[in-house]
Amino acid sequence: MVDTEIEDNSEKKLENKIALTITVFAAFLAINGLFGGKYGDDEMIAHQKQTQMFTWYQSKGQKKMLAENKKDIIEIFEKSGDISGQHLKYLDSLSKTTEKDIKRYGDEQNEIRQGSIAVGKSNWVQEQDGELGKIIGAEEYKIEADKLGRAGDFFDYGDLALNLSLVLGAVSLILNGKRQKLLYLNITFVLGVIGGGLTAYAMFIAMS
Repeated sequence: MVDTEIEDNSEKKLENKIALTITVFAAFLAINGLFGGKYGDDEMIAHQKQTQMFTWYQSKGQKKMLAENKKDIIEIFEKSGDISGQHLKYLDSLSKTTEKDIKRYGDEQNEIRQGSIAVGKSNWVQEQDGELGKIIGAEEYKIEADKLGRAGDFFDYGDLALNLSLVLGAVSLILNGKRQKLLYLNITFVLGVIGGGLTAYAMFIAMS
């Protein structure tokens, strides 16, 4: 009778341990879902911003190409010998202005692609919201999106490990026999620790 009571108490304590373990790793799973969703949204935003910046970059490229074509046409007129006097001076002035435009568009493209920090203050030429030095480049958004994508992979791995941990933990509660319960509890714990570690590593990547 006493042995039965002791065994029942022992099994009850084991079940309490299993329930506590499941609760702890369920909390880790909730954290994984919260931050995984947040950084997943941030990754999508970074991809959108990258696309916007490359579109802006291409529009500057088109303007630069038009300016280069304009300069070529001016040079053709200048070399034709059919224009002289004030008209030639005007073409020469127009050619120099066009050269400046070509350089400006190239510099703007460079800042839009790399970002204001990367090109340095002396090369700030493109305004954003009426201010210089505020450009986050397309390449910077790409790096950010790639980083968050890597973090997202580890959030997914962590999510899988934690879900498996909870499933096996639930199975251990309904099993008969202390040895089986202990075996499944150990597997639950190992998977939960792995899932928690992967979640922590994913957060480290995302915040670095």
